[in-house]
Amino acid sequence: MIRGIKEKDSEQLHLLFNEKHKNLACKFIHPDVHESKIETLVYEENNEIVGMIVLTAVKYSTNPYGTIEELIIRKSGEEHKLGKTLLTTAMDWFGKNEIKRVFVFAEREESELFEEMGFEKSDMIMYYKNLNK
Repeated sequence: MIRGIKEKDSEQLHLLFNEKHKNLACKFIHPDVHESKIETLVYEENNEIVGMIVLTAVKYSTNPYGTIEELIIRKSGEEHKLGKTLLTTAMDWFGKNEIKRVFVFAEREESELFEEMGFEKSDMIMYYKNLNK
């Protein structure tokens, strides 16, 4: 059986982590690991949704982090302004969820917006595998 994590699982997760990482679990697994969250926010104008952003707050480690899973804005000539508004709202949401670091995999055309909003480029390489084969 595979299921979502529960609050009562914390102790067993520490033991499992210790099996692999030799007593580091107390330093790395966050006590509120079961409190990870996902939030989808939409930007609405004149009863029409013109943008959305999908956020996650991950409390797996002692350094909880957030991710921006999606940022989608309808082409209108106002994409930059709407993107800034959605990102500002997202940063507020992350702050309320005690997230201090946020990651995003951005399309090249979005990079200027993220950099303007204070994001820094990473040297990380992203890998993927297509499972449709």
